[in-house]
Parts: sequence; C-alpha cells; structure tokens
Amino acid sequence: MYSVIGSEIDRIESVDVETGEVRVLAEGRYPRYSNTGHLLFQDATETTLLSASFDVDGRELTGAPIPLVEGLLAVGSSTQGLNPGNFAVSQTGRIVYRTGAASGFVEPVWVERDGTARAIDPAWGSLLGAAAVSTLAISPNGERLAISIVGREGTVDVSVKELDTGPLSRLTFEGSVNYRAAWSPDGQSLTFISNRAGESDVWTKRADGGGTAERVLNSETAINEAFYSQDGAWLIFREGATAVGVGDIYAIRPGVDSAAVELSATEFTEYSPALSPDDRWLAYVSDQSGQDEVYVIPFPEGRVSGGLVQVSANGGRFPVWAHNGRELFYRNASNELVAVRVTGDSTFVAGQQEVLFSLDEYLPGFASPMYDVSPDDERFVMLWIGGEVEDTELIMVENWAGEFQQRTGS
Repeated sequence: MYSVIGSEIDRIESVDVETGEVRVLAEGRYPRYSNTGHLLFQDATETTLLSASFDVDGRELTGAPIPLVEGLLAVGSSTQGLNPGNFAVSQTGRIVYRTGAASGFVEPVWVERDGTARAIDPAWGSLLGAAAVSTLAISPNGERLAISIVGREGTVDVSVKELDTGPLSRLTFEGSVNYRAAWSPDGQSLTFISNRAGESDVWTKRADGGGTAERVLNSETAINEAFYSQDGAWLIFREGATAVGVGDIYAIRPGVDSAAVELSATEFTEYSPALSPDDRWLAYVSDQSGQDEVYVIPFPEGRVSGGLVQVSANGGRFPVWAHNGRELFYRNASNELVAVRVTGDSTFVAGQQEVLFSLDEYLPGFASPMYDVSPDDERFVMLWIGGEVEDTELIMVENWAGEFQQRTGS
C-alpha cells in the first residue's frame, strides 16, 4: 500500500505484487496496517488520523473510516520536506502521533562569506519551508529572487521577489507542486518543475507573470531538476528512478535533438547537476564511492568521455558555481559551506578548499541546493530556520483498537 499525492485528491492504493493489479482503497495518505485488522491513514485534506477495518485478502476497507485523532502536524510544515505521516503503529496495540504545528517557518536571508546573516526584507516575514520543495534562484542581474513557497494546505508555488524590499508576485497557479525554478540566461523567463499535467515535467513561463506556461519537456519518468545552459542551446535535466538507476542526468537541445544526450546515467544515485558559467563543465553528486560526493565531468561530452574529477574528499552535496567560474561551492559532510578554487582550461582541476561557515541554521536541500550565490560571488541567499518554533507533542496511546471498537460498537 502506498500514497498517491499531487494528482487531484490524495489517495491510497494497493498493488498485488504477484499479479500487478492496482486497486484504489480510499482517499487519504500515509497508510499503516495494524495486525488488529485495521488500516490507519491520514485524511486527504485534513490533519485527521483515520482508522477503518481492512480485509487483507480482499484488499478492501470493510467499514467506514472513523476519526481517531484530530490535529496531526500539518502537511508542509516539516523542515525536512512534506511530512511522511506524523504517526506510527506498532504490532502490540500502540500508536504514537505528533500534534500541533511544528512551525517549519523559515526566513529568507543574505549570508556573507564570513557567515554574517541579515534578513532580505524584514517586512517579508516567515514562510513555511520544506527541504524537498523550497528552492531559491537569483536572477542573472541580481535584482530578483525566484522562490518556491509552501502554502498552508501543502501546495507549492513559484513566486518572484524584487530584491531587497520590492513586491513578491506569485508566478504559478496550476498544479499542486511547482518548484526548482531556474532563470533563463537573459533573465526574462523561468524554467521550473510542475505536476500540473500529472507527472513532473519541465515548464517555462515569463518571469513577469505574463502569458501562459509552456511545457518544454515531458517524459515517462518524472523529471526532478532542469535548467538551460548559458548559451540557451541545451536543457540539462535529471530524471528520477529509471531503468538505469535512481537519478540520471541528461541534456537535450529542444527543437534540434530527437533524443537526449546521456551525461551521467549509472546504477548509482546521481543528482544536483550544475553547469559552469562557460558551459564547459558539469558538477553533480553521485554515491558511486559509497557516500555522496561532488564530481565534475566535461560538458556536453558527459561521463562516457572520461575526465571525471572528484571534488569533495569526505562527503559533499549541492554544488553551485561562482559566476566568475573560478570557484565551486558545495556542502560538506559536516554541514559546512565550502569554496573550492578551480581551473578549467583543457582539463578541470580542483585546488584549494576553504570552509566558509556552518549551515546548521539554514534549511538543508533535499536533492538540489537550498542556496544560491549573488552575481558578485560575495554573498548567498538562504532560508534561516533559527526563528519561530511552535510547540508540538508526541502522544502514545495504549490499546487504541479497544477505543476504536467502542466508537464503532463492534
């Protein structure tokens, strides 16, 4: 059993692993089976924990869902991503659940290279943050910020902020998840990932909000990241789970190529691609060594051409290039931001590495960077998580099934 989230209303499905038959069980999310003969799950639109009698062999609910708990932690308020259900059930008759509203609030800030931080716009206030979908991108001229904002109902939309104290304008209004926006080289439009047509595809829209969004790339496999090269010719993108591996990186010239070029597609997990300002080198993350590390390969030749260079030494994630092309930033295993001096003439060379500051107080990325660098390479935009925190509670209930039976009279 599993959740289907983001397409119309959330629902729970089951699949017979022998026959492949899929069956819709109920509207809701995060199913948990109890050996008492019940299915526990969260309501599709509310923060309510439900339980219903469940026939395993028939794979169907045999009674109407009954509310057990009101006020589970709201979807979208987790700083680690959209909540994977704030409850658990044991096979000894206990449930544990989390209530209230752990704020998950973040504040957009500028951070200098020495770690000094200040609010971008004090009047902006706090936003709901989620590591999986809250993403940031500074426009090429440094005057605007594209940011994915989590709504109170768990939807995610791209907005554009005039820096520092200008207006915030919402850009997307369709689909339940719109995120990982990237600016076009001329700063006139934004490319982003959206589920508005069902699967996660690549869309583009004018940054001033005019016109309609256009789908520029769709795939049978969900696309999780995409951006254009500086010359505007190539679209670099990462697919999710594929027949090759989990997270494969490709490039295509829209309107020119009939098939994408493989940049790095292996049995390992690859993600967080970043192209150098001169379009010659692609940085990305792979776990081929047994842990996540930052690597660089030639572009557009890709990994098959050789020239693979490992940049990080003891763990690294989320590479971002300096605009001058002479530095590459990444997050190390100690959750610090590192600046690497690089050269890239005929071959790529990673030189001296400098730890800039700790990232402990900033929202971490999930599969792409949760920060961007200003055009002068002197400061970064990040989401500070050190602010408002609301109380929550963890509650454990013994013999929950007995209470269920009292409510249903069974």
